[in-house]
Order: sequence, then C-alpha cells, then structure tokens
Amino acid sequence: MDCLYCYYSNEIISKKSKWILRHNNTDDLKFDEIVLFVKTIPQNTIKRIFITGGEPLFWKYIFNFIELLKTINCEIVLCTNGILLDDVTIFDKIINSNISAISISMDSLDESYNNKYRRCNLKNSTSTILDSIIKMKKIRESRNSNLKIGIYSVISKLNLNKLKFTFDYFNNKVDYFIFQPIYLDKKNKYYNELNLEVSDIVKLNRVIDSLYRYNTSTILPRREYVNLIYQAILNNFSNIKCKAGTNFIFIQPNGLVWDCPSVYLKQQKIDNLKSIKNNTFFSIFSNLKSKCHPCDLFSINCVNIFQLFVFDDILK
Repeated sequence: MDCLYCYYSNEIISKKSKWILRHNNTDDLKFDEIVLFVKTIPQNTIKRIFITGGEPLFWKYIFNFIELLKTINCEIVLCTNGILLDDVTIFDKIINSNISAISISMDSLDESYNNKYRRCNLKNSTSTILDSIIKMKKIRESRNSNLKIGIYSVISKLNLNKLKFTFDYFNNKVDYFIFQPIYLDKKNKYYNELNLEVSDIVKLNRVIDSLYRYNTSTILPRREYVNLIYQAILNNFSNIKCKAGTNFIFIQPNGLVWDCPSVYLKQQKIDNLKSIKNNTFFSIFSNLKSKCHPCDLFSINCVNIFQLFVFDDILK
C-alpha cells in the first residue's frame, strides 16, 4: 500500500546514504536470503516479531515466512490494512497460522476517508474489514483460540472528532484499540491538512479522555503513551523510557538493521548499518546495548512505536 501520510513513501529519500525508505525497493532481500538468516536464530531467543508493511499480505511468501518464524518459537503479530481479509484463502491461512495477534488499520468508519488517505480505492473496503473482524472472532471462539484482534487508528486533524465514534463501534468487539498521532514532515503536501498542532491539544485531550471513561474489555494504550503524544505535539520531551537498541530492533525489507526509529536519526547519513544478508543472528545482535542513554533524537514517530514496547499488556 501507499498511504498518503506514510513516511515510507515511494520517493527515494537519499541516494547517498545506504538506506532508502520506500515500499518497492529493488534491493529487497530474496526469501531464500531471509531463510538463511532465520535458521541461525536459536529457539526462544526472540520473544516477539511484528510483521508490518506496506501491506504484508501482498507478499507472496508471507505465510511461508510466518511458518518459518514459528520454528524459533516466538510470538508473531501481523499488522495489516485488512482489505484482503475477504479473500477466503488468505482469511483461512491467517486463522490457521496460529499467530498471536492481528492488528488491523482503521482510521475512520468513513469509507471515503480511508480510501482517500490509505488509498484503498475499493468499494465497501470498510464493511469488508468490519465483517472480517466479526467472522474472525466467531472462528476464534469456536476453536478456543488465543488470537488477539485489534485496531490501530491514525488520528489526524480531520478525523480527530470521529475518534470516539470509531472507538464506540469497536468497543468490546476487539481486544485492543490503539490510536496513533499522525507523523508528517513539514515538507509533506498534506502537512497543513492533516498534522496535529498545539492548537489541537485541548480538543485531543477531551476526545482521548472520553475513551477512558468506558467500562470496557477493549484494551486502550497506557496513559504514559497518551502523555507522549502531547509531548510530541509540543516538541517537549523529557524522561523518555525508550527501549530501542536494547531489546527492540527494526529490520527493513532490504535487510538493514536499525536500533532506533527516530526520523531525526534517519535524516543523517549512516554508513555503518548492519544487514542480515549473509550474516548470522549472533554476528548482528551479540553486542546489543544493556540500556539506551538519554538522547535528543526522540521524535513523534518514536511515540508510535512505544505501544509495541508494552505489547505484553495485550498478549498477557
């Protein structure tokens, strides 16, 4: 997929650096190269892997990859926009894959909003996702499965007023509901249209507070995360507890390994990035830091990663 607000765009960000944040890299690893690396990972070494996109379900090897990861005995979370869930074959494979959780993107119940900014361009895409969630829950219950089903919703200036309405629909229908502040570079042509600003904080606070007044079985983000959202909009970070580079690592489709999600770090020229290509697990990860030191790199897209640090709240 190519969401209009995604910082993983189809543009080459830097030709001089070794990394290129785009969906359709020509240097993405071949599946055989990924297999060679995963086979070097000892069982029970990695606790959890999040498979994200673009859209993972478009990748023809996605279910081979999931089966491969299961050999190292780790939890697997699939992050999808959900538009392929009406494909019976794909739906059945997800149900039978025994993944730990599936996170489905849904920014609004307004189909025109989703289609415009997530570029789904499919008729009834929203109803397809909603129907699939209901069907998935029924199958989960019939099989006594522990699969967790959740919603990730990106909040912008335009859909902020509808956040409570969206949550109202999913309340007690899904296991978790995570809202994320949109991140846009100031050069992005949708910045003024979508980006949350200081002037939006009062409204944002009112809307978010309304979600926590519910008596609900649906898990919401920690309040600590909510405070980080406000800090990000104000660009006033303090006492940040970041686990990136310690026990949380990011691997791009081309194999490059990042220990930090910050856009500020990505704006720099990095020449010493490691790659899983032609490498083993221990050659890459034998020298992980015991803790992250305070730095000035924290940015709003780090906020969006925070909930992954505490995903135990959902899978407990």
